[in-house]
Amino acid sequence: MSDLSVHSEPKWLDQAICQYEMPDSQELCEEIIERLKPSNRWIKSETTGGTQPYARESDQIPFQEYSPAVEHEPVLAFSQQCLNHYLEKLPDAKNQPPFGLVEGYNILRYQGDGKHGYHAVHSDFGYPLLVHRHLTFTMYLSDIDEGGEIEFPTQGVMVKPKTGRALIFPAFWLYSHRSLPHRTGEERYVFNIFYGFQKQEVT
Repeated sequence: MSDLSVHSEPKWLDQAICQYEMPDSQELCEEIIERLKPSNRWIKSETTGGTQPYARESDQIPFQEYSPAVEHEPVLAFSQQCLNHYLEKLPDAKNQPPFGLVEGYNILRYQGDGKHGYHAVHSDFGYPLLVHRHLTFTMYLSDIDEGGEIEFPTQGVMVKPKTGRALIFPAFWLYSHRSLPHRTGEERYVFNIFYGFQKQEVT
C-alpha cells in the first residue's frame, strides 16, 4: 500500500496523469537549489537529435540513483510513494516487465527571461535510445508566478509550477507534453525521474 501523507491528496488530471503535492517541502527544495546553483556540472539539455536550442532550452545535472545527494533522498522517497499509489490505482501500468530507475535521475534548470527556458512538444519515449521508458515522474522545486507550466495539449491539461508539486504520467507519445517559458527572471528547477524497463536477456 502507498504511504502518502493526508496532506498530499493525489489529484487525477486525466485517466493517466496524477498530480501529487509533497508536504512541507519548501525548505528542502530551497536547500537542493542552493546546493546546485554553484555547481560546475551543469550541461546543456539535449533532444534525441542532440543539442537543439529551438526545441529545448535548459541545463541539467544527471545523478545516479545508487549514490544520491543526501538532500535528494526525501524527494526520491516521496517519488516512490507516489509511484506506489499510481500503480495501485492503475494496475495495468504495474502488470508490465520489470521496471525501475534504470537511468538514474536528473535536475533541470530553466532560465526566466521569457525567451528561453522551454521544451517543445515531445514524448519521453523515443527510438532508439529511449525505448525503455515507461513512466515519468517530475516535480517542481520552485514556484513560478507567471508561465513555466507543463502542458499536455492532447489532454487539455496544464500544470502550474509550485514547489513540491509532482506528476506521474506515461512516457509514450499519447502523453506528449511541453514546458512553457516564464518571464519572472527567476530560474526554474525541476526534479525528473524516468522509470524504465530493465534489460532482459533473450534466451
